[in-house]
Amino acid sequence: MNIIFFLSVIGLPSCVERFDKLAENLLASDSSSYGGIIEKAEKALEETTDEKEKSSGEIYVKIMKKIQEKGVEYVDTETTRVQKLLKDKITDKKKELFKKRLDILSSFQYAKQGAKDEL
Repeated sequence: MNIIFFLSVIGLPSCVERFDKLAENLLASDSSSYGGIIEKAEKALEETTDEKEKSSGEIYVKIMKKIQEKGVEYVDTETTRVQKLLKDKITDKKKELFKKRLDILSSFQYAKQGAKDEL
């Protein structure tokens, strides 16, 4: 079963299928292709009219840029960092933002795992 299909089926609240596919493409390609995929993600973000999807799309693009800058390991280190922050005393609004970020990071983790499996 395709990982992205699986994510779509279980439907993590903050995930957006078209950005999940771009995340999968990013992690399945080599770093020299990242720029073009990020451009596609930014274009998809511009075309998005739904506010909830736009909000999530912005997080996808930020994560993609960080992966381009810091490498694929960023996904794991950021996931660990956000999980740790969620354990702190934070406002409900911040908690929601961090949970949203974790949902989207999990898409990248699944895509990363899928890219490893293909090797």
